[in-house]
Amino acid sequence: LGEHGVFYGHAGLYEQQIRVPLIMSLPGAPHRRIDEPVSTLDIAPTMSDLAGIPFERKDLPGQNLAAFVRGQRASGASERVFIHQNAHNLAAAVHRGSWKFIRAFTDDHPVLGRPPQLFDLSTDPGERVNLATERPEIVAELTALLEPWLQVGVVEKGDRPALNDEIVEQLRALGYVQ
Repeated sequence: LGEHGVFYGHAGLYEQQIRVPLIMSLPGAPHRRIDEPVSTLDIAPTMSDLAGIPFERKDLPGQNLAAFVRGQRASGASERVFIHQNAHNLAAAVHRGSWKFIRAFTDDHPVLGRPPQLFDLSTDPGERVNLATERPEIVAELTALLEPWLQVGVVEKGDRPALNDEIVEQLRALGYVQ
């Protein structure tokens, strides 16, 4: 609360806003802490594996974390790339290894309207020292990872699909629509 000028949870892309623990409890399994970053996209393939059900959706980007749950080390976990977008669609971030790059889409937002930011989370977990001008080669690498996602991942305001009556009624029943 207040780090980087953020006083509400969905505006920033700093670790305080996006790093959330994933807690899984399985009968008979010992408790383990895994420091590797994971994604909510990993839940479906992991639960399928742990339940012994084949996971048919090869088009989804999640990784099976069952090896972690079983106490083994999953191969390639530290090389994963994570892309984040804030709730207001004003910035995106890419995180690979210890590097994290944040790119704003606007310059008039009080928090996100900043020049590109690059952090080495291994030496600066509080994201205080912007290395973007000192490490342009890393900025270029991470920008190259972010660009293809931006081509399909950003939803412009107003470009929302129309909802049919059945979906609207379901949302109303859940209290999301008046």
